[in-house]
Amino acid sequence: MPVIFHILSHARSFTEAVRANIYCEGDSCGRVWIIGPAMEALFGVGGERGIPLSWLARVTDAPAILTDIETLVNQTWAANPRAAVKPRKDCT
Repeated sequence: MPVIFHILSHARSFTEAVRANIYCEGDSCGRVWIIGPAMEALFGVGGERGIPLSWLARVTDAPAILTDIETLVNQTWAANPRAAVKPRKDCT
């Protein structure tokens, strides 16, 4: 957690935060689950500080990724209904 807080408090852009996380080595995947959404909330998409549009343009398999996420959530819900939050019908 200290590394996460350091990156969040010092990075001046989404890109800078991602690079700092990579340079720290170690469990960068574990940290990015907090750093990525937090930096997007702070800086948004595009512009000088947000998620670079060129990065988003390279995501070509978003439908497959979303299907995989939905499958994983449904499997988790089926295995243990208390372990997952079931989405509201008006959110789908």
